[in-house]
Amino acid sequence: MASISPLDTAPVPNKQQLALESGKIEKPKNEKELPVPSRKHTISTFSGVITLSKAMVNAGVFSLPYAWKLGGLWVSFAASILIALINWYGDYILAKSAQYLSKKVGRSSLDYGHFAKKVCETSDIEFLRKHSHAMVFAVDMSILAYQLGMCSVAILFISDNMIVSFFAIVSTVFLFFGSFVIAQYTIRQPNHWSELPAYTDFKSTIMMMGILTYAFEGQTMVLPVENKLAKPENFLAPVGVLSITMVTCSSFMTFLGFIGYTAFAQHVGPTITINVPKDGFYTSVNICLMVQSLLGNGMAMYVIFDMFQNGFRTKFGKICPSFPIRVADKGFRVFWVLVTYLMVVLIPHLETMMSLVGVTAGTMCALIFPPLFEVIVFWTDWKDNLSTCHRMFKIIRNFTAMILGFAFIACGVYANMVTLIELFAKPHQSLTD
Repeated sequence: MASISPLDTAPVPNKQQLALESGKIEKPKNEKELPVPSRKHTISTFSGVITLSKAMVNAGVFSLPYAWKLGGLWVSFAASILIALINWYGDYILAKSAQYLSKKVGRSSLDYGHFAKKVCETSDIEFLRKHSHAMVFAVDMSILAYQLGMCSVAILFISDNMIVSFFAIVSTVFLFFGSFVIAQYTIRQPNHWSELPAYTDFKSTIMMMGILTYAFEGQTMVLPVENKLAKPENFLAPVGVLSITMVTCSSFMTFLGFIGYTAFAQHVGPTITINVPKDGFYTSVNICLMVQSLLGNGMAMYVIFDMFQNGFRTKFGKICPSFPIRVADKGFRVFWVLVTYLMVVLIPHLETMMSLVGVTAGTMCALIFPPLFEVIVFWTDWKDNLSTCHRMFKIIRNFTAMILGFAFIACGVYANMVTLIELFAKPHQSLTD
């Protein structure tokens, strides 16, 4: 994860927004007519690339060779490219919709949760306006599940190997060092690519796609990074923050998955660090990656605290006004940490946890919410400015993506449940098995 929380506190509505909502000034017809709200405490384009890249690439990438083993060499290669394109598409339309809506309501930025609320409140559909809180709840729960899953994976990664700009930089250094050492060791191994199967079976392929989806861990960081850019137009530029990040991270992930699987073949572990020697210089690699996972775990938990802590303080203060709020805050944080450890105990297998989180919360954040939000946000704009054929193409494209997303979730949950049943049916399972 990275240093910016995806749920920063929403700014107070400005005069422009209040005038728009009261009808005192005419609403612009399209995005080009909308004024750009000013931003404070911004970051450069380069910092945006570094932050988003750190969010996208974490310890989960070291399980990609195992994912390739599950799917087969060439099916996994094709799936890596496909899932990278799907994630890029979802991130692109999400940021585009958020930029448009931010201008429309006169806010300098919108995080994921507030964005979902404004999508419904500004919609022409009365049902959505009345049930905006339900949409926010669905989005928050998906992000919560995603962040808790990341924390659990970090714990499992550490057990298998027995993020706040400063922490992001430190974490990136550890990750880069570990990746470089593992890559050079892997490349020097005998290559077995000609002996590997091109594909496997349906269940294993679905689990492979779940792990690949999980590997793109930065969906919840797209809007926070875009919100902090000094020049928001650079985020979606052809050679901008999003495109540079996606091309770089996707290439690295595909490269690591390919060399890891072709080097260790059927012997590759749930994380490739298992295949690296455990003595001498390589011991420092495992230590670096465990420290990186600890930093990533803390940053993922920060997102959860920031999402729910203010609401918790308000409600708890009303129920127990005499109880010290600092003690309650500590208990609140301990509770969520214990939840992640409970998830580890319930699903004590790194590869299954990653796949399950990827096919559920990861798919919701990448392939369900962004297309839905784009259709709602741009519905009136498309109706006024696009031809019927062009408008229908955009609508069909987004609903097709959503249907594929729901189908992927259904297949993924089924495949993971079957795998979990098989794992727990085996005797003497432990957290390090």
